[in-house]
Amino acid sequence: MSERWVLRALTVRRFRHLVEPAELVFGDAPVVLVGLNGSGKSNLLALIDAIVRFDYRELDDGFPFDFTATLDNSTDTLTLSFRWSGSGEVGVEMGGNSYLFRRFHFFGAEGGQAVLAQTIAHIRSPPFGRVQSAPHLDEALERFWELVNPSDVALVVPDGAWRVPAGLVERVVDTQPERRRDPIQGLPWLEVARRACGFDTLEIELSGPTEREGPDGHIQRAYTPFTFYARQGRARFHHQSFSFGQKRILAACWTIACVRPGAVVADELVNGLHHDAVAAVLDLMGPGQAFLASQNPLLFDHLELASAEDARTRIVRCERRPGGWSWSQPDPAVSERLFASYQAGFQHVSELLRAEGLW
Repeated sequence: MSERWVLRALTVRRFRHLVEPAELVFGDAPVVLVGLNGSGKSNLLALIDAIVRFDYRELDDGFPFDFTATLDNSTDTLTLSFRWSGSGEVGVEMGGNSYLFRRFHFFGAEGGQAVLAQTIAHIRSPPFGRVQSAPHLDEALERFWELVNPSDVALVVPDGAWRVPAGLVERVVDTQPERRRDPIQGLPWLEVARRACGFDTLEIELSGPTEREGPDGHIQRAYTPFTFYARQGRARFHHQSFSFGQKRILAACWTIACVRPGAVVADELVNGLHHDAVAAVLDLMGPGQAFLASQNPLLFDHLELASAEDARTRIVRCERRPGGWSWSQPDPAVSERLFASYQAGFQHVSELLRAEGLW
């Protein structure tokens, strides 16, 4: 796995319905996006998701964009600027050099790798490998159905290995049919999901591989889908019988296991989750960088603030504006008041955010 890259700064000059430039800075900890419905939170998550995964396919919607992102790891800093008029070529600037990518190349499956290939001369440890991790957790069940519906996803190994938690890849590509048929239990993230769902056991069964012709004419081996079974007392459940919340828990744990140590991106993370399950999922996620949006105070109340600066960099305020949205972070005075109130410990974080007009 490549070394973890962290998104440090994002300046957005033009993106979909953003009406004024946004300048955002981030630390190593989880970031929450707060604001009214229709204030662009999901759109900002989509942009961040494309940046941290180096996968720009979801940005091909006809809307022009202009943004600059700065990422770093323990040894290098990478600044990328992207400009697109909505048609024609995409312009990318990095390391003092400018490049033009044809639209179908940039937004294609290999677009992110093509962009990154240009950075090798400028950084010592290019962010390849599993940096291009699993898609972000959506607000409903799209990620869950991707795991179990053969019509929605075909995992092609090794190119698609980033869609599977690292400890599961070896079993997925195992060519011995008798070993592939053995149910999989006990993986750490699967155990978190089992306990949070209230199951006595939770296991994964793998279907056999299929072969298909790839775009280059070569035969590719694909693996779809995964089947989940659980036991609760004497009852055995197929994943179709899981509740909405149980499916969300499973999808969240799977996504975190795929992405870490990279940044987790999740829309309405706590949707359908009991507060105990929220705590379990956030504990699995750990202290690394994440970008989370929600309208549920349960998420905000798990936010731990270390300083006023920490409060400033961990909150993004999304607001409605005539004709679109604006995105900003608390100014120093608001951050100081927020942290002072947080230290006093008399109110939940969600109440503090409301008192400051942030949510």
